[in-house]
Amino acid sequence: MNEIGAGFREPAARPRKRKHPDYDNNDMPAVPFASIVKVLVKKAPWTYTAPWRKESQRACSGSGFLLGAERMVVTGAHVVHRATSVIVQAQVGAQAQYAARVVCIGREIDLAILTIDDDKFWLDKTPLEVRL
Repeated sequence: MNEIGAGFREPAARPRKRKHPDYDNNDMPAVPFASIVKVLVKKAPWTYTAPWRKESQRACSGSGFLLGAERMVVTGAHVVHRATSVIVQAQVGAQAQYAARVVCIGREIDLAILTIDDDKFWLDKTPLEVRL
């Protein structure tokens, strides 16, 4: 009698690493979920061969995180490059969307810094702190 799965043996369970509550599997401090945001962007494509043409805008999204007391949002430069509109939505608390302003873009290192001028956005948020 030939059964499907006959002779198949379940692999042995791997021993689990002991997990510290403040660290993830890579032994790095865990990121508070309250500091993660979604970045919603509308972009206008650019054609170098025909710059007079107006293409329709396209929507895309990325992620970012809140950083420090300066009320900064750090995201990827590729997310906001050629953006005509940047909106930030928090992942914790009210799911409202807030207009963001691009402060600077470092395309060489693929980082961008945004800021949100509306004080309501920053209520009950936990920005990450940089320690040197």
